[in-house]
Amino acid sequence: MDKLFQSFHQVDSKRNRNVEGTGLGLAISKQLVTLMHGHIRVESEYEKGSRFSFEIPQFVINSQPSIEVEKDKPKTAGLFCTNPYLAKHMREMLEQLNVKCLTMTKREDLTLLLENDAEFLFIELADNNYASITNDFITSHPSITGVWIAEFGTKLQPSQENIITVNKPLYIMDLSKILAHEDLYSGDDYLKDSFEFIAPDAEILIVDDNEPNLMVAKGILAPLQMKIDTASGGKQAIEMISKKHYDLVFMDHMMPELDGIETTRIIRRLHEDYDNVPIIALTANVMEETRAMFLVEGMNDFVAKPIELKIMLSKLKQWLPAQKLQKIEHSDEQEKEKRERLDRLSNEIEIPMLDVKSALILAGNETLFWEIVKEFAKTIPQKAALIQQHFDEKSWKKYTIETHALKSFAKQVGALELSELAARMEKAGNDNDTNFILANHDIMLEKYRAYEPILEQYLTDPTETKKPKQDYDEAKIRDVLENMLEAIDNLDIDTMDQVVEGLDGMMFPPEQETCFIQLKDAIERLDVENCETIIKEWKGKINEV
Repeated sequence: MDKLFQSFHQVDSKRNRNVEGTGLGLAISKQLVTLMHGHIRVESEYEKGSRFSFEIPQFVINSQPSIEVEKDKPKTAGLFCTNPYLAKHMREMLEQLNVKCLTMTKREDLTLLLENDAEFLFIELADNNYASITNDFITSHPSITGVWIAEFGTKLQPSQENIITVNKPLYIMDLSKILAHEDLYSGDDYLKDSFEFIAPDAEILIVDDNEPNLMVAKGILAPLQMKIDTASGGKQAIEMISKKHYDLVFMDHMMPELDGIETTRIIRRLHEDYDNVPIIALTANVMEETRAMFLVEGMNDFVAKPIELKIMLSKLKQWLPAQKLQKIEHSDEQEKEKRERLDRLSNEIEIPMLDVKSALILAGNETLFWEIVKEFAKTIPQKAALIQQHFDEKSWKKYTIETHALKSFAKQVGALELSELAARMEKAGNDNDTNFILANHDIMLEKYRAYEPILEQYLTDPTETKKPKQDYDEAKIRDVLENMLEAIDNLDIDTMDQVVEGLDGMMFPPEQETCFIQLKDAIERLDVENCETIIKEWKGKINEV
């Protein structure tokens, strides 16, 4: 016990190779507690267990009570919970708030809520069975507010109006707001600390194979005045950091060829000057094991997709060198005006099948919101065709990567139902559940393509004259494809873009239209190898005509 808080190493690493850790955890904990003028200790009884505890001195900076407990109007709440520690903690907090807690384990217990005039029912979602037991009851009793207690980082949107969700850890301040029927995330929570600093000298690299994600990240960070470079893949990122030193790197997790983890390994192994540069994962997978994997593989932190302004700002504030940050002041009135403007816009802008308010909150401003909407609308044909191609070829890994990207982008634009379905398709791809993919692929693409006619009006300026389509010209297409191959050999990006623009207004047979969409997408992603494959396939289809 005397040695527990000292650094140590495994005596026989070969025999203990399956045992994780190096024995530094408690030593680091002691250092942290000591730096805060505290004490850490352990009590242990053989074959009974050990109890670790610490004390840290704190100052009371405000004697004004944070919570006013209503003694005269006691409330009643039900609790469905399998975790004994959470159940005990919930009961203690509810009792402190003068709430009678009814512990429940089965459907029949729900009648107690009616007998005791209960206003709330708390349900731990770790046991999915509890949700199925309680949902019908809550739906049929609108006077009772259901509170789903979800795991940290989980985002759920119940369809019932009288159900709200909260994430662990749940504090007594949160409970107080819920019991007062206040919105837990209301007010300026999503705007607080917005742009309280700028960083004009900071050099940032954002790595993502998906152009919309790069656009969103750059748009969100634009007010910070940072010098932002982007890379469309791992190979390009490695080339860029070889030529320039960045203060921070945002690294997409799922990318074709080199994914984010492989790219990070190479950077950490071959570029010593990047040993202390923060690499932050951009990911739509926020499971606990995924987070642990990022840290083990050399990343410092992660940002969940779809990217939220407040989260992105907090990570930059945490990881950028302090000397790069310049504090700026915002008055409460400015923050209030911004919040009111977003609230007003969310009521004024009506787009079928889009949750405009959630999209505006994620974007943080109206300009970026409309850019995201336009980009989403513009990419529907090519992205849907790409997903269909991977489906037809049974390229399930590529299919999973594309549905992963769709999940994030759909959420960013407010297409929540589509995002949820894409998430389920991605999970099926990761689980090799091809039966689920086969059963739901057409449904997902139908939902996706349904946005094309809805959003078409936002793609063009109403004053702009639409160019008429060119007639199909086989000879011209053959010449253009030859020019494209030459441009690819010379890595002449400008010519490649010009070739695509030249074909953009032509009418193609359906099978060639697919080739054009795929080629356009490959050029945007600078996927030279795939460009050559598509051109070869396109030529074959021309010969069949």
